[in-house]
Amino acid sequence: MTELHEIVDRYFAAWNETDRTRRLDHIAAAWAPEARYVDPLSDVAGHAGFDAMLTGLQAQYPEHTVQRTSAIEQHHDCVRFEWEILDPEAAVFVTGVDYAQLAADGRLLSVTGFFGTAAPEEVAA
Repeated sequence: MTELHEIVDRYFAAWNETDRTRRLDHIAAAWAPEARYVDPLSDVAGHAGFDAMLTGLQAQYPEHTVQRTSAIEQHHDCVRFEWEILDPEAAVFVTGVDYAQLAADGRLLSVTGFFGTAAPEEVAA
């Protein structure tokens, strides 16, 4: 599990790194070359696609930070963890959960992000 924690930590470090060279190092450590990232607002592939998305988000939301807020759960090649984005005053801007699939080398092959928590199911009485 330590290696997985390192990969997920590097994934979050990429989100927060404003120096492009260091961000690309984090991406290369955490992401398989063919990795895909999808959330309600984005659908990007590869290291360059993920880097471009992060560059755009950092420009749109300067000084916001992303942090993991849950344990990392894994079974087989599937992983999930919760996160939050904090604004510059450290107030929660948005929360969510990521579901990931690992590549054979242990790096992230795909990440699907959802904002907020799962909507409660309406149960008929």
